[in-house]
Amino acid sequence: MDKGLSQSQVTSITQDVRNYLWVGTIAGLNRFDGIRFKTFSKKDGLQSNVIMALYGASNGVVWISTAKGLSRYNGYRFENLKMPAQKMSFDFSVITEDANGNIYAYDFWNGLFVVKGTSIAKVPLPSEGRSATCSYRDQQKRLWVYIYQQGFYELLNGIWTKTIAITGLMPREFVRSMTESNGIYYAITNKGTILKIQGGTVIQRKRYEGTFRSINIDDDHNLWVATAHGALLIDSGTLLLKQELNAQTGLSDNMVNIVFKDTDHNFWIGTDGDGLFKYSGGPFIRYDKNNGLIGNVVMGFAKDKNGELFAGTREGTLLKYNAAKKTFQASAPLKKAINGVNCMGSDPQGNIYVGTMENRLLKIHDGQLSEIPLEKEHRPGIYTIKSYDGLVCVHTTMGSYWIEGNRAQKIDGISGVVNSIALNGNEILAGGSKGCFTYAYKSAAKPVHIPGLEDVNISCFEKIGKYIVIGSFDEGLFFWDRARNRVRTYNRENGLADNNVFAIMKDFSGNLWVGTSSGIQQVHLDSATDHISIRQFNIADGYESSETNLNAMIEGDDHSIWIGTTKGAFIYDAAADRKRTVGTPATVIESVDYPGAETTTGQELSAWEHLPPYPKIAFANNSIAFSFKGIYLRDPASLLYTYKLEGYDTAFSRLQHETTLNYMGLPPGRYVFKVKAVTNDGIAAANIAEYPFTIITPYYKTTWFKGLLVLALIGIGWVTQLIHTNQKRRRRKEIRKIQEQEQQKIREQTAADFHDELGNKLTRISILADVLQHKTDPADEEKNKIIRQIKTNALGLYAGTKEIIWSLSKESDDLNEVLLTIRQTGVELFSDTAVQFVFTGLPDTDAAIKIPPGYNRHIIMIFKELLSNSMRHAGATRVMIACRKEGPDAIGICFTDNGIGFNKAHIRGNGLNNIQRRAEKIGGLLQLHSAPNEGTSCSLIFSLKK
Repeated sequence: MDKGLSQSQVTSITQDVRNYLWVGTIAGLNRFDGIRFKTFSKKDGLQSNVIMALYGASNGVVWISTAKGLSRYNGYRFENLKMPAQKMSFDFSVITEDANGNIYAYDFWNGLFVVKGTSIAKVPLPSEGRSATCSYRDQQKRLWVYIYQQGFYELLNGIWTKTIAITGLMPREFVRSMTESNGIYYAITNKGTILKIQGGTVIQRKRYEGTFRSINIDDDHNLWVATAHGALLIDSGTLLLKQELNAQTGLSDNMVNIVFKDTDHNFWIGTDGDGLFKYSGGPFIRYDKNNGLIGNVVMGFAKDKNGELFAGTREGTLLKYNAAKKTFQASAPLKKAINGVNCMGSDPQGNIYVGTMENRLLKIHDGQLSEIPLEKEHRPGIYTIKSYDGLVCVHTTMGSYWIEGNRAQKIDGISGVVNSIALNGNEILAGGSKGCFTYAYKSAAKPVHIPGLEDVNISCFEKIGKYIVIGSFDEGLFFWDRARNRVRTYNRENGLADNNVFAIMKDFSGNLWVGTSSGIQQVHLDSATDHISIRQFNIADGYESSETNLNAMIEGDDHSIWIGTTKGAFIYDAAADRKRTVGTPATVIESVDYPGAETTTGQELSAWEHLPPYPKIAFANNSIAFSFKGIYLRDPASLLYTYKLEGYDTAFSRLQHETTLNYMGLPPGRYVFKVKAVTNDGIAAANIAEYPFTIITPYYKTTWFKGLLVLALIGIGWVTQLIHTNQKRRRRKEIRKIQEQEQQKIREQTAADFHDELGNKLTRISILADVLQHKTDPADEEKNKIIRQIKTNALGLYAGTKEIIWSLSKESDDLNEVLLTIRQTGVELFSDTAVQFVFTGLPDTDAAIKIPPGYNRHIIMIFKELLSNSMRHAGATRVMIACRKEGPDAIGICFTDNGIGFNKAHIRGNGLNNIQRRAEKIGGLLQLHSAPNEGTSCSLIFSLKK
């Protein structure tokens, strides 16, 4: 097996937890899934392409020893470990781990090392001055090391304990490799010695010529030993040689570096120059030109009167099977079969009949060869030779013949017959290219009508249960229920490997063996349910797909099944089939593809398969494709797959061969794709590969969008109503504006009249007070005081009327005028006093700010009240009013004084309540703060929008 392998010199083999096989060569690292190799090299991150050793750790990491040191592969990338600085060259030939998962690497020259993080450290050996020659991890996960000329030591928690003493080895002989089975250990040395160890003692040893390099043991307790020229198969009980495995037996004459057994119990043999070989065991043994046959095209079998089995090949003469040596030996040559054998048969007396490629019918009786002529002038081509009740029937291209002694009698009324079968009594059913016939000895043939077989080219027959089974060229199998004259058909569509059927035989257990142009299968009929099941055989069973030759089947005395094919003779052993271990496949998802997938890298990807984890797929791209496979090194071609999309499918699918799958038009939701590999024998994978993903719900399918849509409809109705309401409000507002304009005109007129009438009278009162004061004696202080009070009240009343008149005028919505009024009030109030009054307001650029109608009077009265209270009660020396913007549509006016302050809880009166009510009427926020000896502050913040 070197097709796809990076190089033919195999140095090491291991298997990871996913069942992948890893093969190291001197020109690259290879990963094998049973069908294809994937190659890794320096361009992928390896330090060197020369691979020395491999190990698949229990945590899934693959460890690689190269010519430049130790590396590990974690599914994402290769990581090269730091080597000790004092050493420039390492040759780690064994990598293993202990029960705690610590990784050890053994170098013949440099000793044992343990991995510490990203570097390695040397492990002190139990004996100074002695080298370690072998490292081994046993089935109990114990780490052993063989110390030269001393024996085996076990390393546990950093402490060495001697377990086995090895004596009797030759000078410079040491243990190189080990294996075990059922508590017995087998060790090989560099000088061809096999040691059998039990209970810490060497109980048996055997020395062979040559050098041993690797050892393993199979399920039949045979030791496989790698040598400098092929391999040896040795009985583990006696340590005696059973078979040499080399080019003559289908292996290689080159050096074998390693013999590795995988989890499916296949044996992988790595050679130095001939690549990789696989041995699957199985119930079949193959004979061809490499192990005794003269040619590979085996045309038929027959037994003589002594039960000896003979095989005939297209390329040569008869061969007799030697059961003791399990090989074929050449029999007496057939002088008249120069071009080989075409078919064979025998009779109950043990005579063997041979149809040759020269169209001769030969008979062998007691070792004597004779020819039986079928026609006087012609030699028809012979198809098959059948035996019935002591008589032999021969079917040829020119008709069918009964053979009596050395004479042939032609059967009347029949032609084109290829094969036949005995029915009840002495009746024979025959068939070929011209349909089916029945006949008996010395009677003419009669045609038989079988439904659906009118134009079928028949090749062979057999009986099972109530059926006559009929094989055909190119149309499969027909199960004919003769009693009902009904036919069931089996072909490639319902389980048969091929529609070209060349041989059918029922064995001792009642199973049918069906040979086709592409392989052999076993057909079982359940008589209770009338169910027919078909089992395919392939390379995992030791059977290589090949064309079965016409009627070339026979059952041995030990119930073995012999099958003649174009690639040799295959012998099936039922006992070996029952006891063999076949392993289980593993399932992996190789790739996931969906539109719009975001590119993810690094640790965001799932290791080994490198899949984007838990993707969320847009509903517009709601399709996803999967590629998956089973890893089953025994027989990858036998795998079928069953899958289920959880959240979409209700159950797993039927078994299928396809390894790709595409889901399209998936509705929104969360899904988990699950797939499992199953062999055609029903062996399910140890795992179900799973892949979760989500199809995102589009906005127009979400609950919130539907709710929003309902709200939008409600909103449309509300907006419609609002528009109608606004129109009514706008009409009312226009009416109110007209009314306000009329009121404004009335206010302005009233203000003018009020100013003219009341102002003139107050002015007159003030003037009369001045006249009266001039006429009053200046010394009369009491009268002058009253006159001054009259004048002062008149002037105050006049100032008050000005404010009333101003508030009634059309300029009453001007903020700047409101502020000027407040400032003027403060200036007049604190003039001729020791109080310093400060007013800061808006700059001139904000002079156009308007306030809502009706606000002016409330604002002025709030701050007039504050100024008056400060003047009368605070005893302040400084009073300040500041105006500023609090936002795009808000104004703040703040009053502060440094007076004596007051406790709000002790103040009773209407002043503060009036201030609060006025602020509420304009929707303003009034904040008043005062405390004894801390002064008073009050701020009013109001909106410019009513």
